[in-house]
Amino acid sequence: MNINMTPQQAFEYVHDYAKQACLALPQVADVTIVNDMELTVKAVEGHTFKIPLYELMKQAEQAGASGFSDAELLYYLAKKVNAALGYNDIWPTDAANIYPVIKNLAFIHALNTDETKPVLFQPFLGDLWLCYAVYRENTLHYLKDEHIKYTLHIKKQDLHTLALDNLSAAQSQNAKLNSIGGPVWQLSHEIKYADDASMLLMSSIWQTIIDELKLREIVVAVPNADSVIFCDAKDEQAVTALRQTCQQIHADSAEPLSKSLFWWNPDAHAWQTSIYDPLAGLRFHFPFGFGVPS
Repeated sequence: MNINMTPQQAFEYVHDYAKQACLALPQVADVTIVNDMELTVKAVEGHTFKIPLYELMKQAEQAGASGFSDAELLYYLAKKVNAALGYNDIWPTDAANIYPVIKNLAFIHALNTDETKPVLFQPFLGDLWLCYAVYRENTLHYLKDEHIKYTLHIKKQDLHTLALDNLSAAQSQNAKLNSIGGPVWQLSHEIKYADDASMLLMSSIWQTIIDELKLREIVVAVPNADSVIFCDAKDEQAVTALRQTCQQIHADSAEPLSKSLFWWNPDAHAWQTSIYDPLAGLRFHFPFGFGVPS
């Protein structure tokens, strides 16, 4: 609701409505108005802190004829609450911006400098691990348990499904396929969040590639997050070229990801670790991590 405010109306608006607006935030348990220019807020997790309202009142006054919306009020309060809780980069409304991110363990260890509040992660495939991040202002902000419990207000068991649904919606037919030399191909996308490696999670893309390129089977490598390269797993020369290309990109990368090769199992809709033996062909080993839905 937009309001054309006089200074007095702005004061009354802030005083009467800020408490209820603050209580609408999922990370807030209770709010007390101690005086006209301050809220005392108790968070769900038990912290108590104060939110000044003078700055908000000045914003409402300055809005004048253009009005001051409910969304702007909630934005101000959410920013103050998150700052008080230490969640400056992740917001209650960011659930639609959560994406799965594939990294290696060295990257995750570098993120987890605070052992009391580690970034959420789980094994995915071979030496690849899966974590989750909010994409905001061209930056990935990695999720911790406190974020999903108190700020985003979602269940941990629903996190992967939510992130995968967001990725599928964002990808929206933007995948691009290019030959990068001989029998080796590269898959990339043009979506609002950066890493190409997450396309390993999208089974429909890989089945389409198999059909369109008339490949018998696919083996893939991800030497860095923006290099998803693959070839026909039944072509010995192609697999050799893929391995060499992977090792070269990995060696030249500022943030290398993996030197492993992975085989797509179209029946299980899952990746499996693989070892290529020129005499025996591609030998399949037990899958790591989990399959991904169609």
